Amino acid sequence: MTPEMPDLGAIILDAVLQAPGFLLSAIAANPGPWAFVGAAVALALVFKLLEGRLRRRRR
Repeated sequence: MTPEMPDLGAIILDAVLQAPGFLLSAIAANPGPWAFVGAAVALALVFKLLEGRLRRRRR
């Protein structure tokens, strides 16, 4: 008797649930490059917020 293969939904769910743990372990193992990624995301967010405030002020 051969074991059944899991269906595609189970495979995708397993990958989605394992991704945050993998990401956290990658950050913990080598935080250097992830600091640049975090800084870039934060900078983009600040620029986006400032752009919205400037648009509202011009009206």
